[in-house]
Amino acid sequence: ADKRRMMVNAGNGLEPTGLPDAPFDNQVTVSADGSQICTTVVREDGMWEIWGGTLDPPRMRKIMARNDADYCFPRLSYDGTTLGFAQIETTPEGVELAYLVAPMNGTQPSRIVRRFVREDDIQMSCFSIDNSRILVDRPDVDQGSGYREIVELDLETGEYTDMISRPGGAHQGMWSPDGKLISFISMETGVPELRILEPNSGEIIPVADTFIIDYRWLERPDGRLSLVYWDRDYEAWESAVTIGPNDEVTVDPTMDYPFVVSASARFYTIDNRGRVFSIESDPDEERPNHITVIENWLPSVLAEEN
Repeated sequence: ADKRRMMVNAGNGLEPTGLPDAPFDNQVTVSADGSQICTTVVREDGMWEIWGGTLDPPRMRKIMARNDADYCFPRLSYDGTTLGFAQIETTPEGVELAYLVAPMNGTQPSRIVRRFVREDDIQMSCFSIDNSRILVDRPDVDQGSGYREIVELDLETGEYTDMISRPGGAHQGMWSPDGKLISFISMETGVPELRILEPNSGEIIPVADTFIIDYRWLERPDGRLSLVYWDRDYEAWESAVTIGPNDEVTVDPTMDYPFVVSASARFYTIDNRGRVFSIESDPDEERPNHITVIENWLPSVLAEEN
């Protein structure tokens, strides 16, 4: 899979981004305007590295890599200046997990925000507009098995702040591009549906009763906001969102949205302009046909060093 292609669809079909083919894997993330992009590259030894760059001009460089740890699940801030990502480190004591942040321009080293254990089962979904916090969904112990809640992680202190806990759970929280609203998926009715939280008043506004698979915020050139979301059949829909003079939130009726993801896409995302970025399969890519098990590898390495 070393010739996977990074492509973009602005409504006229798949087009090359100009970035070189590579073994892209795990996730792709873009800034709000789609000018910057990050993804994960698999090395020949199987380790994950994070690569990122720009589309105009098209260039990509290695951002995070280690020989004894995987860097994966990158997440770019809206303005593209900050990168969040996971670190998976295998030690003689076991697997250690951590969440890190780093400036995209490389002016400062990455730093650990918080360490985790696998049982925490957390997912990072969206930076705040000022890049000081990130929305996290995690298991909601008060709701029972399978339900999740949304909290905010302070990137300076590593502390959580409760945000959204709903009957049936809440997950995939995203700040609107103007930083005034938080959207999320709720299982309150028994199926995943899209909701909006107005943080100042605590009001919850339903968007649609469509069975939601995924969604994104869109921002028009004139500043108008909308939510685009797709159902279990990958039919796409859009609802305009308006904030009135007294901060009242209005959601317009659902409209069709021309969202198309190619059948060969391995991973994809959408920027706030509505462009779809996808990692397309290597034409010669095939499933692995064997596995090699290496036993007692770590002790043997330690023995050689000693």
